[in-house]
Amino acid sequence: MNRVKSVVCKRCEVNVYNLNKHFVTEKEEEKAKSYDIQLIPAIVVDGELQDMGKLGQLLFDNKVNNSLGPIKRK
Repeated sequence: MNRVKSVVCKRCEVNVYNLNKHFVTEKEEEKAKSYDIQLIPAIVVDGELQDMGKLGQLLFDNKVNNSLGPIKRK
């Protein structure tokens, strides 16, 4: 959660639904179904389910860019 918050703007709203608990609320279950979430963790940005591999790379690049400067990719 902290990693996600580190790359979103300060005005962005971040909602967390814990689907890994024993008792999932009806609201949480409906949200997961509406985005066709099959596996967790899952992240939805602006109504679109994100590719966790690409998102992980984005988070990593953001952390490196903030600490070391931009990465030049070949």
